[in-house]
Amino acid sequence: SGSSYAWGDFSNGRLGIAEQDEPFHRHPQQVPIPEKVVQVAAGSTHTLFLT
Repeated sequence: SGSSYAWGDFSNGRLGIAEQDEPFHRHPQQVPIPEKVVQVAAGSTHTLFLT
C-alpha cells in the first residue's frame, strides 16, 4: 500500500483535500484516495491518478 501527498496552491480544492483556511500549503498534506491507484501522471499544473 502507499500514500499520496500534495502541497502548493490550494485554491478551488486543487489539492484534493478538504478546504481549509490557508490558500497555500508549504508542507505535504495526505490526500485520501479510496480506490487502488494503478498509474500516476503529473505535469506543471496537474496530477492524475488512474484507478
